[in-house]
Amino acid sequence: MKKLILLLLITFSLNSFSQIKEVVWETDINKAIEKSLDTKKPILFFFTGKDWCPPCKMTQKNVFESKEFAKWSTKIIPVELDFPRGPKQKDIPIEYMELARALSVNSYPTMWFIDVELKDNKPQLKKIDKMVGGQQNPIIWINNAENILQSK
Repeated sequence: MKKLILLLLITFSLNSFSQIKEVVWETDINKAIEKSLDTKKPILFFFTGKDWCPPCKMTQKNVFESKEFAKWSTKIIPVELDFPRGPKQKDIPIEYMELARALSVNSYPTMWFIDVELKDNKPQLKKIDKMVGGQQNPIIWINNAENILQSK
């Protein structure tokens, strides 16, 4: 009987674990823009410093790796733009630098919500709003994100 209960617990645990999908973060800005145009979903640009930014690491761990965010993330095109320091700093794509400058990103993490529209057959990025600073609670983060997306 104990073996049966243990087997059932393991089965239910594995089943519920397998239902939590991992969020796939795009890193190519142009691919994200294409996906946004195809799906009509807004883009979430996550400007981060994975190797040096404690608030970025906290947001990644507590919010973006949560099951709540995984479920919610189907509403957006998530894009991670990493700005490392040290020797890897030279490897930051110029497109990342240009976008950070265009969106006036001056602190990390910054999370911009962007719509993409076609104008004269060219994609145009339209700012919705942003969140700045480390986030600990996925539910609060998602509520704030929903408010931003509803404001457009």
